[in-house]
Amino acid sequence: MAASWNAGVYKAFPADGARTLYFVANFATGGKDDDHDDDDEHAGGHQGDHGQDSYLALETEPDNWAFKAVLERENGVPVMTLVDNPASAIVAPSRKFEVALVMGGQGTTQRFLTRVAAPGNPDVTAHFALPFKVQFEGSDAAAALDATRGYFRGDHASRWIEVNDDGDVTAFKPPGAKSAFEASCAACHVLDYRLGRDEPTGFFTAQAFPASDGIPYGAHGDRHELNVGCEACHGPGNRHRRASSGSGTRPGAFIVNPRLLSAEREVQLCTQCHSRIRSNDTFELATRQPIGQEPGRENQLMRPGTRRADWFRYYVTQRDAEPSLIWEDDLHSDHPHQQATDHVKSVHYRNRSEFVSCTDCHGSHARGPVGWARGTQPGEVAAPSTVCVDCHEPSNLGSVAGHARHRSFASNCTTCHMPRTARDGAGRPGLAGSLGGVLGQFWQGDLSSHVMDVPSRENPGVIAAGKTPETAMPIPYTNACGGCHKTDLRGS
Repeated sequence: MAASWNAGVYKAFPADGARTLYFVANFATGGKDDDHDDDDEHAGGHQGDHGQDSYLALETEPDNWAFKAVLERENGVPVMTLVDNPASAIVAPSRKFEVALVMGGQGTTQRFLTRVAAPGNPDVTAHFALPFKVQFEGSDAAAALDATRGYFRGDHASRWIEVNDDGDVTAFKPPGAKSAFEASCAACHVLDYRLGRDEPTGFFTAQAFPASDGIPYGAHGDRHELNVGCEACHGPGNRHRRASSGSGTRPGAFIVNPRLLSAEREVQLCTQCHSRIRSNDTFELATRQPIGQEPGRENQLMRPGTRRADWFRYYVTQRDAEPSLIWEDDLHSDHPHQQATDHVKSVHYRNRSEFVSCTDCHGSHARGPVGWARGTQPGEVAAPSTVCVDCHEPSNLGSVAGHARHRSFASNCTTCHMPRTARDGAGRPGLAGSLGGVLGQFWQGDLSSHVMDVPSRENPGVIAAGKTPETAMPIPYTNACGGCHKTDLRGS
């Protein structure tokens, strides 16, 4: 379930006492990050985590922990202290990092950022995500089945340590400059983003416009930091404000109204941050930020209303997610920030009658849980099925329940047509069942597919060679539908 922006920071960093996370090398990834994807701070999913789970974060002390993070508050400030295992051959000095910003919290995960000064120049700083995150759907019971599904999860922890050939931690350190929030994340979390670099130190910096509300939030609870705002979708507002006041008022001038754009250009507003591209920035970082080299907008996001073809030309070097971030059916995403990756493959986007844009279903101005479905009034949040029947009229379906042939089941369109195939957080347990004769626990992700189909029991993401219930793609039959329909799936 969705939490609030302050839920994670208050729980992770207790006012009294401390919480301790023990980090254990995850031999499935060798305990090392994949350098090619070292900027991919949100990697999740099932087919290689690009270092996110290089170290597991456990609250119960295991025998073989490499180092630990002690979480507490000092004078009200959340603080993380990294401590080496005293039994190590080389004991690294402990290091303390204060939490400066909190990112997320209204969805299923939350991360904490610390501010670090550049070597040799304390006036140049950047923010880095701590080596763990909070997963609001995580639990001890889920972690007992899969250590990555607890309330805490390691998050590229190998970036924070130096390790010798024997695997001993020899030092704690902030991650490299390319992994900074400013260099790899901020473009999609702030307004009027512009990437720069301090050449003497090599630290990346970001210029942005301060907003009064949003994420990331200050660690003390005051909402005074940076946020995506109106101009991200409507474009610069100075000329519009001048034209809308005084004599000769021209309401609506010099501003972008997304609803007046073609569906292709409106969808592109969301696509830039909700697809997994590689940037075309002048520093050749090739991060997941959609910043490019359009003349006059170097190292910035595109201007609202930009054609998709121009976005491909100027802003990205990789157009979308690589195959390892898609399930084996080459259709459904299993990683976060790929809603548009799914949508442009769907019949909603590709058909002969009407292209469906993001705001046909989502209310960008609504206030509510993540996944807002637009209502009939500004700011109203509606049940997903209410939005669906605006186009898929009940007269054509008989009724939602009748369409699904479930007379006694409270059907929701998204249960079957938008299964939670992608994962950023812990996800939820699905049903227990068997796959290819192997008994186990099926799982859901925490992010819904936007392909808008109903994946079958024969989907390659489910039955590909080597699949088990734990690694199978979430489909309706492994979750709600499987309560009545069989979950004994055949495997390759």
